[in-house]
Amino acid sequence: MIKAVLFDFDHTLYDRDASLAACAEPFMTIAADYLRNGITRKEMAAYLCRADREGVYCGAWKKSAALLAEYDIYKGEPLPYEIYTEQFSRGAFPKNIRLFDDTVPTLETLKAQGFRIGMLTNGYVKYQWDKLNTVPEIHPYFEIIRVGEELPHPKPHPRAFLAMSGAMGLMPHEIAFVGDNPVSDICGARSVGMLPVWMRYLKEWPQEITPPPYAIDRLSELPVLLARINGKD
Repeated sequence: MIKAVLFDFDHTLYDRDASLAACAEPFMTIAADYLRNGITRKEMAAYLCRADREGVYCGAWKKSAALLAEYDIYKGEPLPYEIYTEQFSRGAFPKNIRLFDDTVPTLETLKAQGFRIGMLTNGYVKYQWDKLNTVPEIHPYFEIIRVGEELPHPKPHPRAFLAMSGAMGLMPHEIAFVGDNPVSDICGARSVGMLPVWMRYLKEWPQEITPPPYAIDRLSELPVLLARINGKD
């Protein structure tokens, strides 16, 4: 029986596209001296979202910055990566996190159903907490939050997941792990016997990786899914 749910954070508990769209204006301000004329805020939001989806699993922010330079948004030299990193990805983005409209209701429902809730997210402690502190309304639902930098091994290493199950006093098979990354989240959770649930961010699952047993498009699907798995539907 599933007794607890562990969540990834990025691309899982908040709306990545909405967050990036909210960053369009700050990005245009930061890159004003480099952008070609005529780009609208709506167009910039679309470029940022496209670069994220095409780059997030093959180089993250560095790849996304490189992709932006290929989209014909600059009039000459692209925005230097150092400025992109310090002022945009580490500066503007954490301040503009937007939750999915069903994030808090889903956490409320899971809590009411008796599930314990935790979070395991990769990244640097300060950076992840800069984002988490933008959405303090979700904090009370989590009994444990761990960032990869705090652990000897980040996801997808089995020890990262075992550290969470140990901290919660549960066996891995009693925990469902919900995340978007096919390798870090799904393969990592599956390697220790947790139940992996894929939060779709890519349109298609990578062919070279064994598909997960369950996938959702919205967090609000999760309570019903877990109730069915536990035989309580």
